[in-house]
Amino acid sequence: MSTLVSPLRRAVSCYPDAEAAVCGSVSLTYAETWERCRRLVGALAAMGLQRGDQVAVAASNSHRYIELYQTITGAGYAIVPLNTRHTEAELRYALADPGARVLFTDLPLADDIVERVVRVPDEYEALLASNEPGHFPDDVTSGDLAGLFYTGGTTGAAKGVMLTHANLLANAFHLMSIIPFDPSTRWLVTSPLFHAAGSFAIGATVFHGGCHVVLPAFSAAGTAPLVTALVDEQLELDGPRARSCGPAVPGVELAIYDNDEGWCADGDVGEVCICGGNIMHGYWNKPVETAAALRDGWYHSGNLGYLAENGCLFLVDRLKDMILSGAENVYSTEVEEAISCHPGVLEVAVFGVPDERWGEAVHAVVVPREPAVSGPGETESVVTEAELLLYCRSLISGYKLPKSIEITSTP
Repeated sequence: MSTLVSPLRRAVSCYPDAEAAVCGSVSLTYAETWERCRRLVGALAAMGLQRGDQVAVAASNSHRYIELYQTITGAGYAIVPLNTRHTEAELRYALADPGARVLFTDLPLADDIVERVVRVPDEYEALLASNEPGHFPDDVTSGDLAGLFYTGGTTGAAKGVMLTHANLLANAFHLMSIIPFDPSTRWLVTSPLFHAAGSFAIGATVFHGGCHVVLPAFSAAGTAPLVTALVDEQLELDGPRARSCGPAVPGVELAIYDNDEGWCADGDVGEVCICGGNIMHGYWNKPVETAAALRDGWYHSGNLGYLAENGCLFLVDRLKDMILSGAENVYSTEVEEAISCHPGVLEVAVFGVPDERWGEAVHAVVVPREPAVSGPGETESVVTEAELLLYCRSLISGYKLPKSIEITSTP
């Protein structure tokens, strides 16, 4: 039965001498990677870890991270990838919540943060050198928990998203259905590997004996498995699909749901719901939140959007950012887009504020592109509230217009 070590087993069998990873001056073949991963299996077993234990990683991108990703899961443990930008308090919570026993890290964290801290790269390399190669167990199944991915979400404490081997492998197959992976593939890893955006291509690349080219530095990237894809987007720049997320990838279904109306027709806005083999198993130790997110076989994403007749998904807003004003739904992103079209606007944020008459009122905060000098030592904005309201009347309906606009010089 396929697990996250299955791609590596295939790669070392079919392409042992092919380049598996390039990270700075380090270049490793699949045969070398397999040997390193087997030594890591031996090291984890020597620590006294039991099947199902959680092993955390809080480290920058490297070939070692990819080894940990495949080995921890393939050996029957669950990986807990942690955001290296989180505070120590946030990291302690994400370690204590599932009871992680071991942490691999290159951060200056205290040794008492878990039972065993392994410093990367020095202690990591020492472990590989001092332990005999172990064997990946044959009884890990695709339904076993492979990882806990902590996400802050929109409310409450961070939640550990439970993903099985089947979930993560489904994502690999979805990706392979839209991108032609082969042994010549060189996948550039720039997004952080603690995010799905960084690790989602590991399975697909390794299955085909491709090479990961790893960049340690990264910029923050978003929180989710592959759902849609707009292939050859450069051909869509002047067309209506350019503003979309594209259609669902093979193996994934999309539907739009409205709490009052039920399932929506094409073109109607509602919550984006997703069904597929890559959808999470639930939130760790959070049955209430799990039940709210996974209903009737669908994952309710919290995103608002609509489906076009061609199956393309268009996102509108976050559900929690929607403003309910006088029983009308107002999407903050739509109002922000209208205001930002004004040539005198640099930045804009739109949100709801309490209102006795309307329940919520639309409020906008605008940063103008540059101030106009009105006198010695005095400045005034190049745009006014009245000017912006008049401008937006031709772009959006009256009930969507801000009831108030605050113009500030501070971005």
